[in-house]
Amino acid sequence: MGQYLAGLWRETLVTGLSWPAIDPINSLRPKEWRASTWSWASVTVRLEPGFYDRVVSRAVPCIKVIEAITTPKGTDPTGELSPGELVIRGRGVKLQVDHGSWSSQTGLVDSSCKRSSLCFLKGDEQKKVLEDRHNIFDSRWDYAIAAPGPDHVPDGSEVMIVKLSKNFSSLDPVTPFQSSWLILQSSKHHPEAFEHIGIIFLQSYESSDLHLQVEKAYRDSPEVEMKII
Repeated sequence: MGQYLAGLWRETLVTGLSWPAIDPINSLRPKEWRASTWSWASVTVRLEPGFYDRVVSRAVPCIKVIEAITTPKGTDPTGELSPGELVIRGRGVKLQVDHGSWSSQTGLVDSSCKRSSLCFLKGDEQKKVLEDRHNIFDSRWDYAIAAPGPDHVPDGSEVMIVKLSKNFSSLDPVTPFQSSWLILQSSKHHPEAFEHIGIIFLQSYESSDLHLQVEKAYRDSPEVEMKII
């Protein structure tokens, strides 16, 4: 598997970054730093079991890993870590965080049950929240980003989603294509770098205007290098 990188492996790092959290509504980042944000070891939330095994053999990378560094504090490479970084090259789409609009707009759940979502930047002709009644955009946050605290992500914050990989599956004729996208925000302490705060699984349907709009913005964006800490 090559180099060990904070719970992931260099040979399968792109697909390994697609770790999805389960119901992080009551989970926060640990008070004491444990690992870089791109590693599942940086969170306390439960992860979806078996996901990695299902996607790794069929995923096509959409980013290039330029550099991946993790430094163990001791002699054990799988033990406690010092801060590291991941540098990738890819395309990103700028969106903004929306706390609570998804439930009230779709009417699928009670309006008192709020969840964080993503929408296009202010200034667009119409504010469109990405999640809709077909759940085409499945956002999985690493922790409760709306909760108060040092890692709080305010409503309206600008983030970047970066296409990580695409996955063609012959097992599901209704949803034959899925892509994974990292959700990144600028680091508060290191403005030149990003932090991993979630991941999106995008189910592709030809009739989805939202999907087409995101894909167009992705194609129109330049390739850039991004450092994630």
